[in-house]
Parts: sequence; C-alpha cells; structure tokens
Amino acid sequence: MKQARAIIIVTLAVAATVGITAALTVHESPDWTHSAAEFQALMSVTSAMAIVFVGATVLFITSLGSYKAELRVCYITIAIGLVLTAISTLQFPILDATGLSNSTWARSGVTILPYIVSAGCAYFGVRRLAWLIGSKTIFSSRLLSLATIIVGAIASVFLPHAPTNLPETTFNIAVGIVVAMGIANGIVAYMVLRVKQHIGGHYVNAMAWLYIAYAGAVGVLVAALIHMLSGGTDQDLANTIVEVLSGFDGLLFLQAAYAFSRTEEI
Repeated sequence: MKQARAIIIVTLAVAATVGITAALTVHESPDWTHSAAEFQALMSVTSAMAIVFVGATVLFITSLGSYKAELRVCYITIAIGLVLTAISTLQFPILDATGLSNSTWARSGVTILPYIVSAGCAYFGVRRLAWLIGSKTIFSSRLLSLATIIVGAIASVFLPHAPTNLPETTFNIAVGIVVAMGIANGIVAYMVLRVKQHIGGHYVNAMAWLYIAYAGAVGVLVAALIHMLSGGTDQDLANTIVEVLSGFDGLLFLQAAYAFSRTEEI
C-alpha cells in the first residue's frame, strides 16, 4: 500500500514538473493560430499526462507480485497498451511545436494508429482475463470483434459531415480510424464490465475503475469525432480538446491501477 501511494505521489510530482518545464521551454511554431498561453497550457497538459500514463503502467506492473502467472500476463498486456498510449499522447505537442498540426499527415488520422495498437493490447489482455474467469461474451470471438470494428469503420463513410478542405477519401479514412478506435475501446469497456460481474468481490472496485477509464477513452474519441464531423477546421483547438480529455482519462487509469494495488490474490 505504501509503495502504491509513493508511486502515485512521485508520478504526480514528476508530471507536474515535466508539465511546467515543457510549458516554459517549448515555444509555439509560427503556424500556431492561438495565443502563447494556450500553447503553453496544451504543452503542459499533454506532457504531464504522458507521465501519468507511464505512472499508471508502473503501478499496474508493481502491483502484480502476488498474482498468479496467468493473471500477470493479462495485466501486463493491458499495461503495455498504457505505455503505447503514453507515447502516442506525446505526438500532438510535438506536432504543435513543429508547426505540423495542420499538415495532411496530422489531419489524415494516421496519428490515431498507435492508439489502435494500444486498444488491441487492451482487448487481448481483457479477453484473456475474461477467459480465465469463465466470463464469455459475443466479443470473446476475435473474428466477431474485428468484423464489428471493420463494419463500423466502413459504415462511418455515410456519416453526414460539414464541408472539409481535405480530399474526401482522406477525410473518410480519418473518420473511419477514429470510429474504429472508439468501437475497439467500447468493446474493451463492455468486456471489463462483464468481467466485473463475474470476478471475485475483492476485484470489483478495481474492475469498476478500469471500466470507467476505458469508457472515458470512448468519450475522448466521441469528442474528436464530433469535431471532425461538425466541420471544425481548427486542428489546434481539436488537439487541445482531445488532449485535455485524454489527460483526465489518464488520471482514471492511474486510479484504476491504484485500485488493483489494493487487491490481494486469493
């Protein structure tokens, strides 16, 4: 317990230090269309939250000493996904600092791909956990889960949207990636909820926080999708909104990791 609290304190302290340092030392590019204060706030939040995701990963892994090997594999796979999320989170401040946030690369949705890999780690980790405790759902089928994600991404082409300055194909790909990511995280959140209903009582609180964290990830992607479909041309603002929401979601994952650290193996 003391170790878990120490990790949280160190994580938050390092996150605050890195956030303040980034805000003071990294300056906006000439292409930045908002105030310097807004850029500093974005750099501070995104840099700090990347540290929070790393801290959540460390807390997950260090809490697994008393778990059975099978359970450790599940949680380590989930933790790998959190590391990828932390790395992915750093993309946006780098793009903003270098003036590439409005480039075709950034606006095409390719920057979301690392998040999809992260969601894949979460899916396989939670799926294995569900299998171990005998909690099966329709999404226990990898084929059905993949089909659902692909069909949803393809169907997103028909979503109505405001005019965009991107080529229609590029825009559709971007929307499809965001929708696929949202569906993937939604599937993970649903599976975590089902696991929570079948797992031992001493794990319920931890699984509840993990569910809230993944549900929060879905909320972040919904916000990004709404911005895209509504015709928002200000990618800087979109990145700010998504990153602030991602930051709060990082705190939810940190809380989930702390909840797991308070459980004990039967």
